[in-house]
Amino acid sequence: MGTNYGHPKGEFAEINGVNLHYLDLGGAGDCLLLLAGFSNSAHIYKFFSAHFTDHFHVVALTRRSHGQSEITKSGYDLHTRVDDIRGFLDHLGVESVTLMGHSMAGDELTCFAHRFPDRTKMLVYLDAAMERNLQIQSEDPLRDLNSNKEPEEEWSSVEAYFEYVRKEHPIVTNRWDVWRDELLATVDIVAGGRVRNRFTPEIVKKFSDEMKDFKPDFSKIRCPAISFFAMANIHPRLPKDASKELAEAANAYYRNTVNGWKRENAERFRNAVRHSTVVEIQNSGHYLFLDREEEVAEQTKHFLLSA
Repeated sequence: MGTNYGHPKGEFAEINGVNLHYLDLGGAGDCLLLLAGFSNSAHIYKFFSAHFTDHFHVVALTRRSHGQSEITKSGYDLHTRVDDIRGFLDHLGVESVTLMGHSMAGDELTCFAHRFPDRTKMLVYLDAAMERNLQIQSEDPLRDLNSNKEPEEEWSSVEAYFEYVRKEHPIVTNRWDVWRDELLATVDIVAGGRVRNRFTPEIVKKFSDEMKDFKPDFSKIRCPAISFFAMANIHPRLPKDASKELAEAANAYYRNTVNGWKRENAERFRNAVRHSTVVEIQNSGHYLFLDREEEVAEQTKHFLLSA
């Protein structure tokens, strides 16, 4: 008999007519709201959140059409997503909040701080305070690696789904303790134990279209903010069977082009935000709060308690 898999636990709140999934991760004190990146859910913060519950009431929210939150036909634009955050805080009875966001959630942090400065205490950007650069992406030696491969959307079982993800995205094997529940939160388990991806290509396109032209204006941020930037010398998507020439080109691209672009964004953030701290995390992938959990948590906590 196979393992009886099910969705990880959580709670739901109806916000702006949409059922949003969230995790109340415990603790007492001021509210610290964690926002996941593109395609991820509240479960990605499963362990990282524990570093802050001794001083904060920690809650993680899953945005609409992500994870176990309701899939909607509209509302993918940034202002609607920020309205969802505001509505969720109203639901909790939280007047002011510290926001922490990874990747795409940085857009939401910046917009929320613009629109609701009186409700924003502090901001924590986890590899999230960047202008997107399509030119840099076009220079990636690995850009065509999977261009002709159609992503799978359905599997015969949870085990088959896990096997597929481990093969296509080996990064998950580094922190399977986190990714197991995170992956289960992004699928539906249907009749016969089959697994169907909730995050469809149509949803991906709707969010991507909204994100691609966003230009963050950090100059309007009035609260203390810390921004982490992950720096890597090895391309995170480098195949194990890559040729020596491809490996050298891909790693040089990441070491020089990508890291250089991130340092430009770090300088832009430092110059724009008056009360800012910028931290480079070396030898880390994009999920720096998983790759360098202790280091990122320690520096974040020091900032939050001393700002």
